[in-house]
Amino acid sequence: MLLEQLEMYVSAGLQPGQALRAMMRRLSKKQAVSIERAIVLIESGQNISTSLLREVDLPLSVIGLISCGETSASLSQALKASKDLLESQDELIKKILSSMAYPAVIGLATVALTIGLVQGIMPQIIPLLSSLHADLPVLTVVVIAISRALLDHGLIGSIAVVLLAMAIMFAYRKSMRVRYVAQKVLLHIPIAGRLINDLSLTLFFRAFGTMVEAGILADVAYEKACSTVSFLPLKCLLEQNISPLKNGEKFHTIAGRMPAYVESLITAGEASGNLGGSLRRIDSILGKELEHALKKITAMVEPAMMIGMGSMVGSIALSIMMPIYDISKNLQH
Repeated sequence: MLLEQLEMYVSAGLQPGQALRAMMRRLSKKQAVSIERAIVLIESGQNISTSLLREVDLPLSVIGLISCGETSASLSQALKASKDLLESQDELIKKILSSMAYPAVIGLATVALTIGLVQGIMPQIIPLLSSLHADLPVLTVVVIAISRALLDHGLIGSIAVVLLAMAIMFAYRKSMRVRYVAQKVLLHIPIAGRLINDLSLTLFFRAFGTMVEAGILADVAYEKACSTVSFLPLKCLLEQNISPLKNGEKFHTIAGRMPAYVESLITAGEASGNLGGSLRRIDSILGKELEHALKKITAMVEPAMMIGMGSMVGSIALSIMMPIYDISKNLQH
């Protein structure tokens, strides 16, 4: 919304500082303080890109586009391209989250129902089963052991899990090495690792292509696009190509570890002088492949989770019914 309103005011002829000041009535107090600081920097002679980089949390790809617009006297077009870039990235991430929402809800419901059965029903059944002094089925013994463990140590275990999760999250945020190791492990998880890597690669090419189309030099755009990648294993791999590219290496030579069509499209883009269009085409193909993969995974995960949910609930039901059935048979004899 900041970029959209700023683009509208700049297109209407206002200077960047005036445009930002005109927006301040609709901002929260915290946002208004940041914008006010940016206005002071702009009015003191700083570029709008430098001011926004210091005071507003914007990706470096967006800052690069705005900087290019300032130098080429096309600030409104650069602001529009920045807005479109952020919107397309946000739309892609929302599609992924919406695709995984249903499996996540089913998984949480399964865990909640299982805990409810184990802690709500089993404590009522265990005294009856224990008073019979009969040999219980293995499944019943296992469920009783789990139920007793949850009753006796559930609170302490929950607190320990929460504290451990908080410690891991704190270390993940503060330590780049911990973050890299965690993401490296995540990369080797089947399906999930590839999805996260492909998502980061799609966002990278989206930012890279948008900046090249906006007129930023390809090697500069590549470096700025690398800085926007948050998945560290991919970021380290991409950053290895920055120096060769600055030394005159062709872009198609860096695509060795990417899908086969990436090298072909980049080669065609360099030969035709339309590298930006080729990069956006790669972004489009990667995005479609990602959506297709998500649909396939969702189609596979949903029945698998339903089977898992039925298995867990059925196991608890059987652990209760099997001893009762055995007792009824003995009474009949």
